[in-house]
Amino acid sequence: ADQPVSDDQFAVSVEGVRLVRSVEMFQWIETSKTETQQNLGGSETRVTTYSYALDWSDRHHDSSRFQEAADHQNPAMIFEGRSFSVDGAELGAFSLGRNVLDRIGGAQPFPIPAAHVETLHDALGSDTDVNVVDGAIYLGANPAQPRVGDYRIRYELVPLGMISVIGQQRDNGIAAYSTQAGDSLLIVDTGNLSAQEMFDSAASSNRVMTWVLRAGGLVLLIAGFSLMLGPISVVASVIPFLGSIVGMGTGLVAAIAGITLGTLTIGSAWLFYRPLTAVLIFIAGAALIAAIRMLARRKKRSPEEQVA
Repeated sequence: ADQPVSDDQFAVSVEGVRLVRSVEMFQWIETSKTETQQNLGGSETRVTTYSYALDWSDRHHDSSRFQEAADHQNPAMIFEGRSFSVDGAELGAFSLGRNVLDRIGGAQPFPIPAAHVETLHDALGSDTDVNVVDGAIYLGANPAQPRVGDYRIRYELVPLGMISVIGQQRDNGIAAYSTQAGDSLLIVDTGNLSAQEMFDSAASSNRVMTWVLRAGGLVLLIAGFSLMLGPISVVASVIPFLGSIVGMGTGLVAAIAGITLGTLTIGSAWLFYRPLTAVLIFIAGAALIAAIRMLARRKKRSPEEQVA
């Protein structure tokens, strides 16, 4: 890069690709806990309790929305986290724009030197309470005893170095390549990597993300069936003991229905391209359903029967 990356507000300037500023403010934080109590006759009572604690947070907690706002007031958060990037850089003979620069990873902690305090006084004002503690900028009277409204500011830096890029040449720059499938392909990795290594890494990441999404889909299916069957247990809760039994049964039905529908959907998508994978998915789904049913049967048995 031909210019350093800078955060002018705190007079921080360094050679690099991207400078990331994280800001935390010491403030009151409200937490709530809601419990649902079953009443005789099937009705429910929701009881919410609120608690308050002082802690650091990177987002502003609006104390005007607190349940007990009078004794827990937070000032406005005047500093916020930001990212600062160089306007342009070069990779060999190619000029890199923000489309490539924003994809460069490898951020590392960037500690602020203690001598930077004098520069901070010039930037923020000589009457500002500012210190540098363990590489972080501290705005407040006493870092050892923080008060509401004090700030703690840290930086991370993506340094200049070797990168590898897969894309399409456009004039003297690099842009995303439009694939036959209609997708845009632009891969940026740190280090000196071959094209095959980069494609393999991207494919592996895609596989992991795909299975994470599939697992999330199964969870959502089970939750959906559980919500659909929920009114049954509410009606049965007119008799508390019966409500708990029916609730267990509807939960079992929701789990089996969600897993069945989910594995059938996922496996069917693989039947044409990878039939063996589809069969394994069907088997895994059936085994999971069998395990759930077996566990449910064991819970229904009395302790004496289990011992026998």
